[in-house]
Amino acid sequence: MEKPSPFPCSEEKIPSYIAYRVNERIRIDGLLDEACWRIAPRSPRFVDLVSGRPALYDTYAAVLWDDDNLYVGFWVEEPLVVATLTERDSPIYEDNDVELFIAGRDAYYEFEINALGTIYEVLFIWEDAYEKSGYSSLPELRRDVPGVRLFPGIGFRNHPRGRRIGFWNWDFPGLRAAVHVDGTQ
Repeated sequence: MEKPSPFPCSEEKIPSYIAYRVNERIRIDGLLDEACWRIAPRSPRFVDLVSGRPALYDTYAAVLWDDDNLYVGFWVEEPLVVATLTERDSPIYEDNDVELFIAGRDAYYEFEINALGTIYEVLFIWEDAYEKSGYSSLPELRRDVPGVRLFPGIGFRNHPRGRRIGFWNWDFPGLRAAVHVDGTQ
């Protein structure tokens, strides 16, 4: 008998996506008007993270890469764009925002950006892997500095994997981001 998924969206229902290599220069301006963005396949329509049902409004993404960068573009339908927070790493998930998670076996990176271009980012490492996988030996991932704390998660009382260590003091090296709102805020 197959074990039920602890998450609203089972792994079998998570769509896969192929990121295509590009040879042209991509401007980081939020417009997504280069030819590569026009021809890049878009992801399936997003689903709600908590319920697993299709998102209320159309939201799609495309991913491209070159020798130096990974590019992620989002097209988000939103009739009421609201963004109020302007300080980096403030809780912009309280505004309309777009969220990107890059997951590995023992850690994952969370990036969020609102319509004002305010960025929230954090690196999470599963506590059971922090010592075992060697993260504890990296000076930039020390647990005893400001901006580092245990994180039980949102919506999970006891996450199936256990606790995470959140590094709110860590910033993705070389990160560049931009937003373009087609409408008004």
